[in-house]
Amino acid sequence: MTRPRPGRIAAVLLLAVAMPCRAEGPDPATGALKPPPIPPGHRFGVALQGPRYNPFGPLGPNILFDGARDAHGLGFRTLKIAMNALVVNPDWRFYRLTTADITEVRTVVDIARLDVFRRTLDLPFQTFVITADPLGEGNMDTIVAHAEKGRPRPVDRPLTEAAKANIYRQIRELSLHLLATYRGTGKIFILQSAETDWHIVPYPDEALEPSDVALANGFDYLRLRQQAVDDARREARAEGVYLYNCVEVNRVKPGPAGRRTVAGAILPRLDCDLVGYSAWETAGAADGSFLRAVEYLRRVARPSFAFGRNQVIITEIGSVERRQPDAVHVLRSMIIAATLR
Repeated sequence: MTRPRPGRIAAVLLLAVAMPCRAEGPDPATGALKPPPIPPGHRFGVALQGPRYNPFGPLGPNILFDGARDAHGLGFRTLKIAMNALVVNPDWRFYRLTTADITEVRTVVDIARLDVFRRTLDLPFQTFVITADPLGEGNMDTIVAHAEKGRPRPVDRPLTEAAKANIYRQIRELSLHLLATYRGTGKIFILQSAETDWHIVPYPDEALEPSDVALANGFDYLRLRQQAVDDARREARAEGVYLYNCVEVNRVKPGPAGRRTVAGAILPRLDCDLVGYSAWETAGAADGSFLRAVEYLRRVARPSFAFGRNQVIITEIGSVERRQPDAVHVLRSMIIAATLR
């Protein structure tokens, strides 16, 4: 399942969707609409994933809605939430859903239909960034075989046709649900993968190189997500609601010689609406590497109809909770990002 990094305070910074665009019809090829302008004050958002406290009372199955309500009250209009296997895993207690809720869920769209998610998505945020991943075969944790440190490296297997079909079907179903349910609301939905670089290496040995099979699986996974979003947009022809697919990367900073990354090995040959940067590796540095990473992503990623070359957003930026020696540098990176054009 998705590998969370506990104990982090994360923010979201929308670069791409903040740029005003002239109104025009959808792209015939992808069904994408140009994004609406977002006021500068609403470009910053917060991530509400695996919350550990409730501003309105004890932890419980209402934690997602309560946290979202608190974020909205603080003035945020962009919110990042999760719809993936962690959410319905009783061992993680990610949003502390009830056993009854968890047992009802079979696919990712079932999560969106749960009462606490419906109430959260009904809140007047302009933008929802959703870490969405199919449940079952073809989820991100099946891209690569898991390793054990000190043991021989496992052999990666290509995604099966059933896995590929499941990826496409579940992302398309979620896309159609969002486009139909929130038609005419003006809401923006960004469906993103989760730190994809961690999912092409044999976890937990993240020093290993991704195999050719893992890179091929990663490409297929990301390609099918975009195809599902494109097909749903063309089918729904929904007005007054905006839906985009986003590939989140987390390894951009130069590393060991020969290290292959999603940015270097996949993005140049992948069509996608947006690229998200989970910027933990560079945001706290004082050497300018954060800005260089964003500029690099803009160069290597293909332009999209909706965003052109302004196709990068910061999907996570922040400091480790309770120990923040890098906080000043993180704030500087956030200011740099907020002034990028």
